Amino acid sequence: MSNRLQKLVGEMIEGGIRLDQAVREFERQYIVAALERTRGNRSLAARSLDIHRNTLNHKIRIHKLKT
Repeated sequence: MSNRLQKLVGEMIEGGIRLDQAVREFERQYIVAALERTRGNRSLAARSLDIHRNTLNHKIRIHKLKT
């Protein structure tokens, strides 16, 4: 995974993507993947992300995700 991640980070830097943009998009995609894996069950998704359900709900609102 480390090599894949290094390659991706290098591509993002070369593409002019700022750190704050990368972090925001990574978090968004991570949450989307967790919700997909749990078929939209927020409690299970929060547990799999090791965050509180309220935190997940807050992040869903911040990222304007549709569930």
